Amino acid sequence: MRIDHAGRTYRFKRYPETNNHSLQPISAADELLLSGYQSSKVDKKGTALFHDRFGVLACLLHDDKPQFVSTFMSQQRALGNNLAENKLGPLPGEELGILSKLKASQIGLLRVPKSLELFELYLSQFARMAATADPDKPPVLLAGFMTRHFTPALLKIAERYANSVEQGRAVKKARVLTIGEFKKNTPSPDELIHSITYGERTYQQYYGVFSANHIDYATQFLLEYAEKNDWFGLSASEDTRVVDIACGNGVIGAELMAGRPKARLISFDDLSLATLSANKNLPSKRSRIIWDDGLSQIADDSTDLAITNPPFHFGHETNIEVSLSLFKQAKRVLKPNGQLIIVSNRHLNYTSHLRQLFGSVETLMDNPKFEILRARP
Repeated sequence: MRIDHAGRTYRFKRYPETNNHSLQPISAADELLLSGYQSSKVDKKGTALFHDRFGVLACLLHDDKPQFVSTFMSQQRALGNNLAENKLGPLPGEELGILSKLKASQIGLLRVPKSLELFELYLSQFARMAATADPDKPPVLLAGFMTRHFTPALLKIAERYANSVEQGRAVKKARVLTIGEFKKNTPSPDELIHSITYGERTYQQYYGVFSANHIDYATQFLLEYAEKNDWFGLSASEDTRVVDIACGNGVIGAELMAGRPKARLISFDDLSLATLSANKNLPSKRSRIIWDDGLSQIADDSTDLAITNPPFHFGHETNIEVSLSLFKQAKRVLKPNGQLIIVSNRHLNYTSHLRQLFGSVETLMDNPKFEILRARP
């Protein structure tokens, strides 16, 4: 995709790549954010960028040395790819984690995510910086979204952190919230944590991690089946290697390891908040937690069991391409007698895709909504 900005033509690609050519790396909401940024009269050095999913705004504002808040590993990779595509070199500003403190900034640009909790966590991070700002230069946050994704909850959340929340007019089916006059003594990002009970254990997870108030129902379906069926034949007395793909808060790995003292676990997730949550929940001596969007750090033919409740949304998009890529990578890391266990919504029809990759695919259990599949090399 080509974009003309400030007398220069830029080229952008999505990462992960998609076969759906209607999905672009920038939307009208991003364009509206950029317009609001350009018309703003504040000092733009160190602009804070939130949920810039493909690094488009970071590339376009490269000379202003923005602070880029990195929430996903795929987001970091998209940024790197697009910086290279446009021969921009490394980002001259800061690359920060979502729990990090921002440096002083007078303006922030936020592309509103699907997760309202993640939206709140971004607000919290900006509000923490704004609380220490020069009163004569109060920071403002512009939050862009497509009008079809608007919910009144956006305004309620914003009003918890700021005294001024104004909704602009719609342009090409997009709007911007202008959020200012940030309140003091609001929660910091590292305080926004849920405690969720499953069985005899309590799990902690940061805001923005999937399924906030309970272990999601597909995972519960998987866990109940696994506990009744000896965890897919894994011996409690043998040294087994397990990979939890898209681990979320780590509950699947934690429940598995509770009854298998010799199991060794690698858990990974694209979302940094998921891996930070899993670090709170998994036994550290027998587990390794990786912030990654794939299995590139896992050796070939090394895994007895790969297990997953895979993602099938990319933001507001329903897209199984990420899951299918993970299944292909899982085949590489499985031992010849290893197994990939998947729990999923039945309507996704993963079976037909898996049969193109694996020698054996079977349905272990299903109900009207979910199914548990086993694939072997």
